[in-house]
Parts: sequence; C-alpha cells; structure tokens
Amino acid sequence: MNVYISRNGQQYGPYPVEKVKPMIASGNVSPNDEIWYEGSSNRMTVSAFFAAEGPPPLPSAATDTQQSPLSLSSAPPVLPLTGAATPLGITNDLEKEIIQGGRYVLFQYCISALVITFKRSSGITYLRPGESGAGTALAFSSISLVLGWWGIPWGPIWTISTIITNLRGGKDVTLAVLTQQLGPQRAAALLAQRGANAAPARFPAALRYALMAGAACVLLSAGLIGYGIYRVAQEPRTYHSSTPGRSEFDAANDLISANRGTITFGNNAEALAAAADFSKSMKQLRNDLFEKSAKKSFSISKNEFLTYCAVRDNQAIFLVHVPELRRFTSEAKSDLCQLAWLTARKALQTQGLAKDGMNLFVGVRGILLYERVMTGKLTTNKDDKDLGIDRDVNGESGKDLLYSAFARAETAEPAQAAPPPPSR
Repeated sequence: MNVYISRNGQQYGPYPVEKVKPMIASGNVSPNDEIWYEGSSNRMTVSAFFAAEGPPPLPSAATDTQQSPLSLSSAPPVLPLTGAATPLGITNDLEKEIIQGGRYVLFQYCISALVITFKRSSGITYLRPGESGAGTALAFSSISLVLGWWGIPWGPIWTISTIITNLRGGKDVTLAVLTQQLGPQRAAALLAQRGANAAPARFPAALRYALMAGAACVLLSAGLIGYGIYRVAQEPRTYHSSTPGRSEFDAANDLISANRGTITFGNNAEALAAAADFSKSMKQLRNDLFEKSAKKSFSISKNEFLTYCAVRDNQAIFLVHVPELRRFTSEAKSDLCQLAWLTARKALQTQGLAKDGMNLFVGVRGILLYERVMTGKLTTNKDDKDLGIDRDVNGESGKDLLYSAFARAETAEPAQAAPPPPSR
C-alpha cells in the first residue's frame, strides 16, 4: 500500500507504507507530518497513523503503479529545529556537528579525605568533531593523581578508573543531553546518522603515556604504603613523651587501633577478663539497640569492639574502639557513650573488681579520633540512680584526662592480650 505525506502544504509521495518508519527513524519524516493512503481523503498525523492497530485496507480501485513528481530519494532532508535556541545552544549547525562526531561528555576525578574517597564528575563539556578534550581530561586526571590516590581502599581504585575513563574521551552523555532538548526520537535519529564518527579523537601519544605512567605510579605507591603499614603493624613500638602518662597511654591506645587478631587487652588477668566482658556486652548492645548502616565499608576493627582495660589499686581505665563510629548520628553517639560508661561499671562488678569511690575512666574512639572521655567515681550502691560521671569531655581534648589516669598508676605493669581463639 502507498501513502502520501504532507508538510507545510507541500505534498510528497506516494511511498510504500513500510518505508515510512525508517524515514521517521532517520529524521526525514516528522511524527507531526500529515499522512493519508491512496484513495482516502482522511488525513491524520504520522504518529496517530502508526499508533492505530494497523493502516486501513487498500481500496480496490487504487493501484501501486502511479508515479510521483518526487521519488523516495528526493524525500525532505533532516528536519530543521523550530523555535528559539535551547539553553545548551542547540542549533542547525550544531546538529550537523553532532552527526559529524560532536559529543557532550563528562570527565571524572576523585578526592580522598583520610579514609573517605569521593568520586565526582565535571560539568558537561561539548567537544566539536575531531576534538579529543585532552587538556580537560589531563586537568581532571591530575586532580585524581594528586588528591585521590592515597585514600584507603578506594583511592587507588577510583584514581585508576577515572584516568581510564578520561583517556577514553570521557563519559559520553550526548544521548541524554539531546533527549532532554529534542526528545527521544529526534535524539536517536541524530545519533543513528553519526555512525563511525561517534568514536572520540585519539589523545596525543605523550599525554596517553603520561597518564598511564601516573596510574602505574599510583599502583606502586599504594602497594608500598600498604606493605609499610603492614610491617609497622607487626613490629613492637617504643613510646617516649615528656607529658606524664602520655607514653603509657599511647602504648595502650595503639593496641586497639586495628584488629590484628586479638580484640581485648588488659594490664593483668583480672583487667583482661573485664575487657572481654565489656567488648562482648557492647557488641550485643550495638546489635540490639542501634540500626545498622545500609552501606558496607572497610572496617579496620573488623566489626569488633577493640577494648583495653587497666585496673590498678583504686582506679580502672577502659579504652574502646567502636567499629563504624563515623556512621552513627550525633544522638546515637551520645547514647552509645553512656552505654559504654554503664557497661564498664557492670564489667567491673561482674569480675568482682568494683570498689566504692573507685576512679573510673572511659574513652570512646573511632578509627583515629576520640569521640568522648568520661571520668567519675564508682559506686556499688544498686539503688543509686546517679551515673557517677564527674567530667564528660567531647573530642580529642579528652585525652588529657586519660594521660593523667595513666600517670597516676604506681606500677606500670605490661599489657596482656587475650589468647586467640582455637583454630578449627
């Protein structure tokens, strides 16, 4: 069956109906053009015509032998855009550039802050046919090479991935931009005509080699740093400080910095038992009372409450490394610290170490920094509703209280560690 197409009062055709859909895809026919079949005077839009279940049957009087003043090869060209220019400046000339290989792209980069790495994209950049965007790619790749690679563990991974993306010419978002501005059909038609021109221009060889060398340096540096951290973690440390109690605190604090296979430590057997009781209770309370984060991330404590306890004469000290503390809200952190104080009192009572008037120090930390340090007098009166906290200091400044606690010890007994669980 043959059909006619009309645009702006100009009639074209006839065309075989099966040829019309490819003409729509290529942009030669608009869905808003009028169409009718031979032998009928009822006109409708092209989109309505093909939205129906199927075109009406061909009248018996019609034939397919009529000739048209315009052949299929002389069909209307790609439709020009109508209306004012869009915010991105889409024009007829730009349409031609898109077909010739023009592209909208995003370049990527990453930035690390301590143990957190952020992966971001640049603003949308338009590259004309033949342009590679090498300068822009180099600028954003340099950000990753300088500021992104040293975050553990995602820094090296995302640095490499962003460099690879930029070397490939960035992330092509041409279809998304054109779809927003022109609609999905028109955007698809333009990109279908782009064909082999879609491949981005090659970067200069010197730039490619420079970025690949930078990526290799990132991998090598990350490997050396990781090995260095491993070696340092395996070797015993010696601490020296002019601040009273500082050296003793640093040695104890280092024990709970990372999970090296042991989660509880103490200065004697009784303190070690109290640390084990405290760590187990805190983990159970966290699981029962706090909502777990939906995000999974690297945990240097391996999701254990690493705990050090020192009990000497009329004094007890608890240091605890809380896993994923940075993911707790401010309110949840406050509740957790109060639970740590109560759990420390209970652990001492359970082990028969609690004494009325005993000085208790509890320090709560995350990966690097202390969140809160609490001090007070211990009471064994079960009817006493007072928590017994005399001083409550937020942040790293609370470590001064812990220095003084370690300085009060009359004897500096060596720390003990719980034996590792038996292998199965």
